[in-house]
Amino acid sequence: MKIKKHFSIKPGRQIFRVLITPLGKLIIDSRDLNTKEAFFSCIDPGTKKNIFKDFQLEEKYWIGIEAMIGDIIYLHKFAKPDMPGHKEIIAIDIMSQKTLWTELKYSFLFAYENMIYCYLQKFEEREFVALDHLTGEIKENFGSDYSIINERYEKSEKEKYSNEFKFPDIFTGIGIPETFYVSITHEEEIEGDIEYLLYDDLILLNFHKKNDNGFLQNKFIAYSREKNKIIYEEILNANAKANVPGSFFVHRDYLYLLKEKTELIVKKIV
Repeated sequence: MKIKKHFSIKPGRQIFRVLITPLGKLIIDSRDLNTKEAFFSCIDPGTKKNIFKDFQLEEKYWIGIEAMIGDIIYLHKFAKPDMPGHKEIIAIDIMSQKTLWTELKYSFLFAYENMIYCYLQKFEEREFVALDHLTGEIKENFGSDYSIINERYEKSEKEKYSNEFKFPDIFTGIGIPETFYVSITHEEEIEGDIEYLLYDDLILLNFHKKNDNGFLQNKFIAYSREKNKIIYEEILNANAKANVPGSFFVHRDYLYLLKEKTELIVKKIV
């Protein structure tokens, strides 16, 4: 297999989140920490075309993405700035960037089978409802009975990522040929865990090693077992202060790499 150049994105701001919609579109949440502004961009990975770029809502910063169903993204505001509590639900159509509906009363819990499950916090208990994902209308009212909510939440977590996603595991000494492991690590002073992902004949690796300046270098390697050599490598962070996992994943036949928190590199695996 080969890893081919596809495209890269540098929004000029810190990349806060990278998401793939159920229909395969790439969503990037980037943030300007100085001006306190959040920007959302959407790209079709196949055509490399922008569906929208640097989209903003009236609330410029204290906003985030809760979930995605089809071509709809669901955003939230925060109950208070710098506090974790979420409020409101805003449904945005990706293709038109139009607001389909807004829910001011209830707060988001999870999405499952074309329904948005949410709650209203009362004095001593919560009221649970399920909303239609297209209209925001209440389809089911569970009152304070959380048993069905818990059951459906567990099902939603199991189905959260399709089998089109592949995420790295922590290397524990099994799954990578010892000769290969020794060859890439015998001269590397590795700090923390090594993440790895087996993709057909490829071994994809992410690890940190010490720099001479006392910081850590985050390095990604793609090794072909068929060719018995490294076919691609990238420094994802030249001077990291701490070991930060989760810098890469594969969706369908695209490899996504987050570099220096400011650039998303997308490679085609063929």
